[in-house]
Amino acid sequence: MHSKFVRFCMAAALVAQAGCGSDDTPPLQVGTSADGSSSGADGGLSGDAASGDAASGDTATTDGQSAADAVADTVQTGGDATQDGAAQTGGDATPDGAADANVSDVAAKYPLCSELVTCVAVACSGTWAPGCAKPCLDGGSSQAKSGLQPYLDCVDTYCSKGVCAGNSTAGCMDKCAGDKCFAKMVACGANGASGNSGCSSAFACLEGCKNKGLACYFDCYAALSKAGQTQFDALTNCAQAAGGADPFSQCPVQSLTCMSDGKTGAGDCKSMLLCTAECDANGKNDKGVCMGGCWAGGSAEAQGEWLTVLACDSTPTAGCADAFAKCIPSTGSKTCLDTLGCWSKCGSSKTCPFDCVAAASPTEGKKVADLIFCQNANCKYCAGDSACEDTCRKTKCTGPWTACLAP
Repeated sequence: MHSKFVRFCMAAALVAQAGCGSDDTPPLQVGTSADGSSSGADGGLSGDAASGDAASGDTATTDGQSAADAVADTVQTGGDATQDGAAQTGGDATPDGAADANVSDVAAKYPLCSELVTCVAVACSGTWAPGCAKPCLDGGSSQAKSGLQPYLDCVDTYCSKGVCAGNSTAGCMDKCAGDKCFAKMVACGANGASGNSGCSSAFACLEGCKNKGLACYFDCYAALSKAGQTQFDALTNCAQAAGGADPFSQCPVQSLTCMSDGKTGAGDCKSMLLCTAECDANGKNDKGVCMGGCWAGGSAEAQGEWLTVLACDSTPTAGCADAFAKCIPSTGSKTCLDTLGCWSKCGSSKTCPFDCVAAASPTEGKKVADLIFCQNANCKYCAGDSACEDTCRKTKCTGPWTACLAP
């Protein structure tokens, strides 16, 4: 029975789509010219590439237990490429009065945000001495400094005053900025440019930039449409605030909106669950796009119902049976036991299990839902094996199982 209904699989889907960084990723070359091409100034940035340690746990589960790396690895693909240099200026975006330099924008040495953030990365890399960013900020245009500010604020909040406060561990600030503020850095580096690509394209683009320099990451963000950038920012901001928790569980709407490029359809919750079942049959690398497609095909109301059912699949609560009944109404006269017998004849059909549920009476349909959610929460180790699931539901879902047998 368990194999007939998909589990909460978005964690693995986003991990597969995003691609994960690793501690053995060589440091990226820094330096960008005015036209955004990599100049390799001062060689490489120090430290190891960010690896997603900020989000503990398995990065690719199929039950939604740990989707944190799904988003965290995406926004930190550049790892230490960000080298949060600016933040170590004492936590101020304008250390030592740098913002008061009144540099003429026409004469500014760094008119573009991409140039300014690269300068800061080079100037502060490794040392993090107070005021290390001052020479860069003194030469930055007002527009460049304005674009850099969200990045500086991020590093100040999450690193200088956050995980690295009082921490003398070498590389703490470097890694923290790679983990937490990479998205802010690439937004700065895009220099306000936008393209026509959807948010979902950002993950593969960023993953493909490993060892290609900062300009490549900047170009990925610049290639997104304005709507795509807004969706990407919403996702990364939410994931950032989620900290080490599972960002998909806290940011499901942002995740799926990005993966679907903000599209919605007219499908109901039942059609979305059927779509999800199809995604479960796809290869791992296709699940992110597939789940985004399911989201795009549903109406706004159906999207909310669908998320509730998927969450129940991972963490059953008292209201899950009602949520399931709303998504797949039971309008027939069959019993819960009849439904189990119906499922046993479905074979590989994706639609048959849903038809079996629909054939049950409303009361019996809720019994079916209770049994489904209990089994999905307690019998994952069966991996779809029907004999194992039969034993599991009788021993670990005694209450729902007994209710299902009752007339």
